[in-house]
Amino acid sequence: MIHLGDANDALDRAARTDTTGLSPERHARFLVGMAHAHAHAHAQRRARGDALAS
Repeated sequence: MIHLGDANDALDRAARTDTTGLSPERHARFLVGMAHAHAHAHAQRRARGDALAS
């Protein structure tokens, strides 16, 4: 799995990725990676919101 530092950048790149030629296994890994990026992006937004509220 590739880990990118910026979850939002990873999600932007994933949105532009053509997955039609991927095998079912690779497509599943891609989707799991996107789920991780979404979770990380959400955590980043929460952390920024908490920091601003302090």
